[in-house]
Amino acid sequence: MQRLLTILSLFLLIPLVHASYSDTSNHKYQNAINYISNSGIVEGYSDGTFKPNNKINRAELLKIVLEANDVNTSDNLTNCFPDVRTDWYAKYVCKAKEIGIVGGYPDGTFKPGNNVNFVEALKILQKGYGVNIAEGNPWYQGYINEGEDKNLIPNDIYSYDTKITRGQMADMITRQLTYEDGTQGDYLALLPAGGMADTGQNSCFNNTSAITCPSSGNDFYGQDAQYAGLQPSYTDNGDGTVTDNNTGLMWQKGTQAKLTFDEGPVNAGKLTLAGYNDWRVPTIKELYSLMNFNGYTGSGNQDSSEAPSDAVPYIDTDYFDFEYGDPNAGD
Repeated sequence: MQRLLTILSLFLLIPLVHASYSDTSNHKYQNAINYISNSGIVEGYSDGTFKPNNKINRAELLKIVLEANDVNTSDNLTNCFPDVRTDWYAKYVCKAKEIGIVGGYPDGTFKPGNNVNFVEALKILQKGYGVNIAEGNPWYQGYINEGEDKNLIPNDIYSYDTKITRGQMADMITRQLTYEDGTQGDYLALLPAGGMADTGQNSCFNNTSAITCPSSGNDFYGQDAQYAGLQPSYTDNGDGTVTDNNTGLMWQKGTQAKLTFDEGPVNAGKLTLAGYNDWRVPTIKELYSLMNFNGYTGSGNQDSSEAPSDAVPYIDTDYFDFEYGDPNAGD
């Protein structure tokens, strides 16, 4: 009965009839995207897409937040920062500065074209919706505390400097608005937990070998393979990158020359791929999110320089390039 009540209340929260986008079906933030679209807060692109995995820049976010709050920008303010003169976004940035939503960087610039990171977005959203927080050290700590208290932080944010996507932006705005109207619990109930995909494991085991998955009440019942979690979902961006639709992380699709542990971060810091130059080495948790435990090391000689013919990679090779290493070369 509780599940039915949750679904019914969500129907009130997010209208079922909406202008659908061709690229949001089954996206984890589809409900949030529908909600802010139906509310007139944001629109998709002229080609019928929303591009939920695209990053959003500082000027774009300000435009959305101001228009969502019906802030009057008809005075067309301009020239409020050295890098904000008379461009299309000037009236939004300058109005936001005038009413205290933004203040710019220590060097006096605003950097409107920079992709907005999580803590910047959290500050802009909260101040845009009238939440005033005294800044301390670090400046963003109060916003983080407020965001945690009100459940405003997307499940797939793993660091404060994460560059947010349009999908995450939709989630943050929806969390804010549903918190205010008391329906946030209904919205959160339909979100995937934590953003981590299912392991892909489909085999069961006893103490020594694989077995037929047991029924409830039998020994070894309740294994990983008997529970289906959030299924892996990827988007090949067609530019050498792949976006994980569950975590929101963007990955390099291809492989490259073998690097040492110390060389990895240095190489990532120099990489420019798909127009981005903020690449980094993933954390263990992030790397683990790509692992498909339905993989198999194979039945052949594990010390051979050639992979066994029946080996199955532990990663989705429909989206990621993959090469086996050479044990004789220290791989």
